[in-house]
Amino acid sequence: MSDDVTRREIVRRAALLVVAPAVGTVLGQSGCARLLSAERRLEAPIPDRKGNLTLPLESAPELARPGGGVVLHFPANTGRRPALLVNAGSGLLALQADCPHESCDLTWVQRDREAECPCHGSRFASDGTVLSPPAVTNLERYFVEQTSAGYVLHLSPGDGFYPAPSDDGSLTISLSAYPPLQQAGGSVIGSPEGAAGPLLLVREDAQTIKALSALCPHLGCVVQRRSFDFHCPCHGSTFQLDGSFVPNSGPAQAALNPFTVKSFDPVSGTLIVQVL
Repeated sequence: MSDDVTRREIVRRAALLVVAPAVGTVLGQSGCARLLSAERRLEAPIPDRKGNLTLPLESAPELARPGGGVVLHFPANTGRRPALLVNAGSGLLALQADCPHESCDLTWVQRDREAECPCHGSRFASDGTVLSPPAVTNLERYFVEQTSAGYVLHLSPGDGFYPAPSDDGSLTISLSAYPPLQQAGGSVIGSPEGAAGPLLLVREDAQTIKALSALCPHLGCVVQRRSFDFHCPCHGSTFQLDGSFVPNSGPAQAALNPFTVKSFDPVSGTLIVQVL
């Protein structure tokens, strides 16, 4: 090896030693998160007039495995926030993907069943509730389901979110806006506009719809629908479709809290629930 090559190698190594501490300082500075792999970004399909979009199954293979996720970004002129789609193991989740702190794309931490900002460490529960600063605002949550056509994301009221209650605290909805409720066994979880807490509606049979709180009685996580039951993604409690607790399934030890169904007309498809 020539003296010239040896000198160049010494200079190169010295430069790396100078740069490495600086890089380590930046990555490990106070308030920053662990180094997390960001979810893959996808250009979102254009939503239809009702605010629904369908993502083909093959375009997001990550969602076929527990813990896998993608971030959907919409064209700037749509004014829509990016969405984080995740296979949480017990079902699909869809949350606002840009951290309310400084708009970094969030990623999913399957071990904790939480979303985390890889920029500054903010943490969010699976229902979008902020758990750790510097973010102080909850995430929006969207209704998502898997069909034969693909992953269907509902971004607008009428597809997993409900209108505002009237002055007397009653919520009136038309089942025509909620396709899952038009058949026995179908369910929708959403939040009435301006009302606290998510509402779970379950179509038990042709004549009956049940209204329940979607919050697990244990620590208030939002339950998720599986094929034949509801499951708490935080601590594993399981509930039958009528809201009753499945014994020995987790720490909840109580059924989902009911809301009063004031009336349901199967012919017109009009449902009135007392939510306040």
